[in-house]
Amino acid sequence: MRQKKIHIALFILGMAGASEAQTLEKNDIKPQFHAKYAGLRIENPLLTDPGDSGKNVVWDFTNWQTNTGKGYLYTLLTPDECPIKTTGTAWVLQTYPMDDSLSITYDFYAETADSYYRIKEYTDLWTINYPTPEKVYLFPLQYGKTNASSSSYRFNMDNQTWDYSAKSSLVIDGMGLLKTQYGNFDNILRIKYSSEDWATGGTDTGHSVKYIWYKAGTAHPLAEYSIYTDPKGTVIRFGVIYVEMNTLFAKHDENPQIKFYPNPASTKLHFECENLISKYCIKDIRGKIIQAEIQLSDRSLNLDVSQLESGMYLLEYATTGKEKAVPFVVAR
Repeated sequence: MRQKKIHIALFILGMAGASEAQTLEKNDIKPQFHAKYAGLRIENPLLTDPGDSGKNVVWDFTNWQTNTGKGYLYTLLTPDECPIKTTGTAWVLQTYPMDDSLSITYDFYAETADSYYRIKEYTDLWTINYPTPEKVYLFPLQYGKTNASSSSYRFNMDNQTWDYSAKSSLVIDGMGLLKTQYGNFDNILRIKYSSEDWATGGTDTGHSVKYIWYKAGTAHPLAEYSIYTDPKGTVIRFGVIYVEMNTLFAKHDENPQIKFYPNPASTKLHFECENLISKYCIKDIRGKIIQAEIQLSDRSLNLDVSQLESGMYLLEYATTGKEKAVPFVVAR
């Protein structure tokens, strides 16, 4: 639970760009409503590490292999768009798991003149409230300057309640070049987030260190790496590559003359177009053709996606000699 809490909390930090200077103002990282991102979990995180701190660093993560069926889809909602209401909310981060291991999560954030902070996390399995919110996002953020905070939260599940206390800190600890399988990114800033939490009145403490990389002008984090040590000393590592949906599927065509639903799909995907469709194919994010038909003359498709693994795909189609594409997700 602590691992997931920290994972979701830090996602918000990279939702928008930062300047190339060593100082970040509030508007440099303010979230964008309705932005859609994918967080793809890396394979074999035990074989990777977060690299060095400092200036002029090269973080080469091209060997971080991702799994399109393991990860999360993120969308920024206004308070009115969220089905769950919480007083004092400035925006809501909706997290949709690509598999069925977790429920959809809603994280509620408040805002002051110089900070952002989370006030509630809600799923149909549990709720976390923050009587004393964590406030490490105190602006301006400066390279090498640490922001620290004490906080508390209450975890509710199955009619049971647990209270926790926490201490955390955040600092920009690196600047340089980031390399991933999706490209090379210069002028990167890396944030190091550290925390420890314990049951209120207890002594057993869990420790987390999280690194997150982002670039000015990119409205989402580019990568993250976390190390969590539970009170018994067990170490858990995980990494994520973040990709904006339209970046992941560069051929995506914003065409108001088409309809496709549901998205995410589980068994069937329905696609409609005003023009006749002459052919189509479904590809995974690595470009491998999964399904295709090359002789068509119809304005709608009813596609069977029941045999596809959970993950992200691209539907390419041709009309009147023009080839276009739309991304979609299979989730169960």
